[in-house]
Amino acid sequence: MPTKLTNQFVYSSKHNLFALTSGYTHISATKKVSHPRLYKFYGKVENFTPSSDDESITIDMKRCVFGLHFLITPPEEGEYTISYLNRTINLKAGSPAYDEQSIFSFKLPDKCIAPQYSSLMELSLKWTHSDGTFTTETKDITLRRNFIQVIKIEGNKGAKGSKISLNEESGALSKDTILWHFSG
Repeated sequence: MPTKLTNQFVYSSKHNLFALTSGYTHISATKKVSHPRLYKFYGKVENFTPSSDDESITIDMKRCVFGLHFLITPPEEGEYTISYLNRTINLKAGSPAYDEQSIFSFKLPDKCIAPQYSSLMELSLKWTHSDGTFTTETKDITLRRNFIQVIKIEGNKGAKGSKISLNEESGALSKDTILWHFSG
């Protein structure tokens, strides 16, 4: 259940646990996302019961984020559609090179603080060619806590064919007579 952010410790076993179990973060009253573009920190303390106002505690907060840096060379012709984390990049031939880096939060911050934590993300690319045909590929990318994955995408249509032209013979067919004599 989302609550208003305050600068105080709230001792509760029911508030703010929605994102830890569902993997979604509410970014407004009506919109929730699985990998928001924000820094999330997570910390936990076990076996602590506040007994007086003068007790203090320090909670080590772990950053639960990863980065994606896309470096995409536009297609020779047609358009790329690249999909990842419920997001899409469209890049047409003739566009400038795409160079964007973003930081995202992991879905389940209570899990990502584990040492050497990683998860998989499917990256999908569809290249729609000028003639209407398309090529699709997918790739699994390993996301690691506190790492920026640089993803370079370049495509080519393969070997360039030479121009082929046909030149048909014209005119009437020639005749050739074969004379075969035999005796019986």
